[in-house]
Amino acid sequence: MLGELLYERKGKHTGSRILNADEYKVEHSITEEGKFKDIEITEIGTFWTIHTGKKVTYVEGQGIITTKDGEDTATFRGYGI
Repeated sequence: MLGELLYERKGKHTGSRILNADEYKVEHSITEEGKFKDIEITEIGTFWTIHTGKKVTYVEGQGIITTKDGEDTATFRGYGI
């Protein structure tokens, strides 16, 4: 149905590290729990950011989503500006 909530999650930022100080490249790790439709899931992921100035940030990330019962898993990869 149009407008139906499909995916909701809450989590925490579990760590950061500097990958390249000269280009302000920082890696971040996350752990989240939530629901995809009616299925309870756990998500772990890592993404990195480069702040390019003038309020622009480039982001790349990847992670793993697992159902709470451990029966199914999926991976994801994303990019953004």
